[in-house]
Amino acid sequence: MRTVFVFPAGERAEIVASLDRHLPEQSDPWTLDGNLYIDIDDEHRLPVFRLGS
Repeated sequence: MRTVFVFPAGERAEIVASLDRHLPEQSDPWTLDGNLYIDIDDEHRLPVFRLGS
C-alpha cells in the first residue's frame, strides 16, 4: 500500500461536504473505485488528506 499526503486549501467542513457530494453514501474514510481510500487527518489543526491504495 502506498500513502500520499495532500494539503487541501479550505476548511475541514468544506472538504467533507465536497467528498460527501462526490462520493455519496460514504464517509470517513471515503473510497474511490474501491482502490483509493481517502481519510482526513487533522495534523496541527490543518486538514491533511491521506490517500492510500
